[in-house]
Amino acid sequence: MKILHEKLKAEINYPGAITSLRKEVSLLGFKWKRTENNRRILMEKHEIRYLRIMFLIKIPEYRAQGRPIVYTDETYIYTSHTSSKSYSDGSTSGLKKPISKGNRLIIVHAGGEDGFIPNALLMFKANQKSGDYHYNMNTENYTKWLQTQLIPNLKPNSVVVVNNASYHDSFQNPAPNSNHRKQAMIDWFKYRNINHSGSMLKPQLYQLLLQNKARFVEYKIDNLLQEHGHSVLRLPPYHPDFNPIENIWAMVKGYVAKKKRVNEYGHYNEINKGKS
Repeated sequence: MKILHEKLKAEINYPGAITSLRKEVSLLGFKWKRTENNRRILMEKHEIRYLRIMFLIKIPEYRAQGRPIVYTDETYIYTSHTSSKSYSDGSTSGLKKPISKGNRLIIVHAGGEDGFIPNALLMFKANQKSGDYHYNMNTENYTKWLQTQLIPNLKPNSVVVVNNASYHDSFQNPAPNSNHRKQAMIDWFKYRNINHSGSMLKPQLYQLLLQNKARFVEYKIDNLLQEHGHSVLRLPPYHPDFNPIENIWAMVKGYVAKKKRVNEYGHYNEINKGKS
């Protein structure tokens, strides 16, 4: 890690300490692994590589089919959001940032090669009850946004790209866990036509369940979008760079910071301007 840290500092002027770099590398899905000669090297997890490969295979397939690809994402902005830096001639200490960050606004949107999806912008104040959307982004709020704002405005046969936020991965008809009754496991097998025996003991049934449940994972939002003729494609973990809307968020926040609005209504107007 020390060698990597020195190289990053030399080549890209990495500003963080070794401890910060270690955390970032872990968040990117890498882990240390000992080699046969007992040296440790940095290895990316196999499952991360596999999911990235599958994503990069599917994207060109969907494009070749002429299907609209829609990227979705959520972000937030504080009502006192300003730039962290300003120019100064040295005679003053520069502009003062607001002491308070203000309220946090949750922003959800979707877009593709034709721009943002019309009428799909959702913005509400976090940690407060605001109209139909309560407190923070969660499965209930995200599903409501899909149903009322995104799906009605999608082109037919769209592919919706989502990340791995927990509210995107809420299960539909989840498999029983080891604490469930034996009958719940049997019912799960019957519904999916999985061969089993009623004479099997609970530990045997659960082992059989573990061997099969990955084939029958159902996500609520996948089923919802499929009911309307659309598909879901999940980004591989730790790959926000595969989602172009991340770049748009940076542009929008920069635009809002220049305007120095200090209330959520001003930010709402500026975000609407910035996104266009």
